[in-house]
Amino acid sequence: MARGEGIILVDQLHLLYLIAPVSGLREPNWSILANKISKFDSNRKKVLERIGIQESFVCLSAQGRMLKRTARSEEQDFKARRLWVAMLLQELVEEKPVAAILRMFGAGKDRDDGSSPPGTANTIDKGYLEELQSIAASFASMVAQFSRNVGFEDLASLVQSLTGRIANGARSDILPLCEIPFVQVMQEEEQEQEQEEEEEKEEEEEEEEEVVVVVVAVKRAREMFRSGLRTVEDVASAKPHELVRMLGKEGARRPPVWLAD
Repeated sequence: MARGEGIILVDQLHLLYLIAPVSGLREPNWSILANKISKFDSNRKKVLERIGIQESFVCLSAQGRMLKRTARSEEQDFKARRLWVAMLLQELVEEKPVAAILRMFGAGKDRDDGSSPPGTANTIDKGYLEELQSIAASFASMVAQFSRNVGFEDLASLVQSLTGRIANGARSDILPLCEIPFVQVMQEEEQEQEQEEEEEKEEEEEEEEEVVVVVVAVKRAREMFRSGLRTVEDVASAKPHELVRMLGKEGARRPPVWLAD
């Protein structure tokens, strides 16, 4: 389909749909999904047409109207769930804060007719988004490799370009910062927990060479980028005290060994 009709690349939604996981899909919040679809512009309407989602199906589901279970309705349900995932991923790769995404997408509910497998339509929370990031990034990597193996080089390149963005929840321009040793890009809400874990490990490593993982939220990586540190080379040539200042409180308390040197 992608090769015959083309992928709509005005934004990443169509491509994210194509690489969305095909199993373990949670039921969307139909009301929120219907509301978002109703606000789609002409380009996103074309995405719906290309992937074959009927807006009427989503609207009926949002109204709570029980649809007869047929092969066609099952197909529509499956596609709507993948679209829901693609829309979540779209916000993540655009660096939207997790808290904002949770507010935007609310929570899903199980169908009363039992059509949703147990455990697949739970509240969308931070844990679910983290799991989705990991699964989607792995699946995207496999899709890229498969596409390359069958000769779809253009599709493989497009998918591969999104793999790092999905894994880190970041735009492409700050991905080089994610590749720096001892720097891990992650959601800002996880910083405190990771810091506590690192402090606990310090007691066990007193006699060993200390290797400190500097936790940098996407927001902080973006600030470094805006300050002119856009590549590994930029960071390597920067003055240590400038890096410590950019990294903030975590870096100031425990600068990594490569800064101390």
